[in-house]
Amino acid sequence: YEHYYNYTRPKLRKIDIPNYGSSIFIDREGIQVIEGQKVDKKNILLVGDSFTAGNVCTAKSEDFPGQIQKKLGEQYNVVNLGVSGANTLGYVGLLRQASINENDDIVIVLYINDTNFFKKSCKRIIREPMLYDFYRPEDISEVCMNMNYNEPSGLYKIYGYRTVRYFVFRSALMQIFREAFQNYKSGSSIDEQYRLLNDYDNALNKVFISTIIAIRKIIEDKGGNAHFIYYPDVNSISINDPRHLMWKNFISRMREQEGIQISDPYPHFIKNSTSSSLIWSTIDHHPNCEAHSIMADYVISNILKLD
Repeated sequence: YEHYYNYTRPKLRKIDIPNYGSSIFIDREGIQVIEGQKVDKKNILLVGDSFTAGNVCTAKSEDFPGQIQKKLGEQYNVVNLGVSGANTLGYVGLLRQASINENDDIVIVLYINDTNFFKKSCKRIIREPMLYDFYRPEDISEVCMNMNYNEPSGLYKIYGYRTVRYFVFRSALMQIFREAFQNYKSGSSIDEQYRLLNDYDNALNKVFISTIIAIRKIIEDKGGNAHFIYYPDVNSISINDPRHLMWKNFISRMREQEGIQISDPYPHFIKNSTSSSLIWSTIDHHPNCEAHSIMADYVISNILKLD
């Protein structure tokens, strides 16, 4: 995002999480929690992916964790533990390492892309069920062996991934193509990931559900309060959004079958958004700062119940 927008991100530090599988970049307050530094205030930890990390909004503390901090004041220590590209498998390792005090509130922000495990988390699916109690597909080893998505090739091998990516995505032609493609894809149509959300016999969905159960146990074993919420896609906000129905079905299933409550912020977005689209642009579907403000208000009122 640094190449596409003129803004300054807060300074992030690279750290290694045991059993996480790779290094992550996280802000100063997040480092304190991961390294076990105790604070006198009550912690409110927001765990999620790039939607939680906030990208552009983080620079001015307008990401929704930052807005929660502003609205609650200095008596609380609100920490953004959003990691770009992460999913619930990664949250398991992150929370095992995190320092959680008695009665800290930990809000887990789910996103539809969390079900996309094989591509991003294949090796961890092999390893981590041995460490944590969640589902491991029987054929996962064979699937992982056939995946070489980390192997560079062509221009990437000659010049390096970051260099090629920078010049390709900066080109005017590519920007026009991406804009047109995203315009074609935009809207509230049901894609494969949303269908997967309601396919409870699918191996990926089983991994997703079992990691949510494992996350709750990790937090409660440490004395914290586990709260689950999802961040909706906000590119086409509508009362008739079929994606919302998919989430409602999943929420009902988790409540009835697993005893886990997942909060539904989408009606709050419908009621309070000033536009039907709260994304940065048609080439970037991340929530804009208005969306983060709406999410912050919902978390404070309906999850933390501190308004």
